[in-house]
Amino acid sequence: MRNLDAALGVVLRILVGLVLLRAATAKIANFVTFQTTISGLGVPRRIVRYAAFIFVLAEGCLALWALSGWSAQVAAVACLVFLAGLVSVSAYAMATGRNVSCSCFGASDRPLGRQTLFLSGPLLLAQATYALIGSTAATYPTAGFAELPVAYALALVLIALSAILAVGPTFVMIVRHRRRLAKAMAVESGPVRSTG
Repeated sequence: MRNLDAALGVVLRILVGLVLLRAATAKIANFVTFQTTISGLGVPRRIVRYAAFIFVLAEGCLALWALSGWSAQVAAVACLVFLAGLVSVSAYAMATGRNVSCSCFGASDRPLGRQTLFLSGPLLLAQATYALIGSTAATYPTAGFAELPVAYALALVLIALSAILAVGPTFVMIVRHRRRLAKAMAVESGPVRSTG
């Protein structure tokens, strides 16, 4: 059981690290858009650029720190606090009715609020689980060089599955809408008569 906890802990640590790294790099690529999001949350215009820079720097550093496994206990707490902050910001945007684009993974039309809680909430839960596993073990879970590729593969599979679950309902809705449109167009155009 202890080995299973350790393996799960490593996978969760890598999962959170990879998601944070992806988010940080996407924000760097769309930095102007991310500044608009920061401004929309009520940050004074004169410090928006600095606030956005500090946020992206913190997110990127936390991602690399979590992935490195160095000083895992402190990294786990730091990531937990950071993710709790993200959940709080999403809840704040939802509670105040702010219409702000998410920009979590670059430019997006998705508003910050209910939908982003569905992403940041499970991520916070994953980090809390890792922190709990580490706090109840003698040492924080680590992986050797032979185990790391498997841990990374499992983390990537979990990320892919969560993306499918998040996008799946929207995809099904689009396919159904497209079929309805095709039927409506077929009825409207009527049967095609052959000439000749």
